Amino acid sequence: MREEMKCLLFRNGGSSRMGRRIGSCDIDAESATCEGDVTFCEKPDALRQYFRERLQGFRKEEKREDKEEKEDKEDKEDKEEKED
Repeated sequence: MREEMKCLLFRNGGSSRMGRRIGSCDIDAESATCEGDVTFCEKPDALRQYFRERLQGFRKEEKREDKEEKEDKEDKEDKEEKED
């Protein structure tokens, strides 16, 4: 028996069909019906693209934070040198 892979974008609509929950998806302004299992996604390409863009955004944010942290450390070191 295959394990269900739950989708993070699933929004429960409250109804069910043959024991499965039916809801909507945050992709495409909730126009896609969804059962919450990524294996049966109506729009797998849009789902991959969405997560790819999110991952790129997280990576950019992480680089920005690393850069700010490095600059703060350098500023602190410069300040300590001036005090000596």
